[in-house]
Amino acid sequence: MATINSAIISIETALARAKDADVAVQLLVTGQWLHGMVSTVDEHHVVLVGDYDSLSIIRIQHIDVVK
Repeated sequence: MATINSAIISIETALARAKDADVAVQLLVTGQWLHGMVSTVDEHHVVLVGDYDSLSIIRIQHIDVVK
């Protein structure tokens, strides 16, 4: 019989993994895509460093998609 592995990955977990891997992300936030590197993330907010070192502080609850 095949073994089925499942995992629940939260947006916070995905952002933390992207930060650890130093990978850029795209976030869909209330219908608008934002792109950048994750500077810091906690259970409530993420700090995204975008083009030209612009900073965005985003509430996790407002993020719909992480790419």
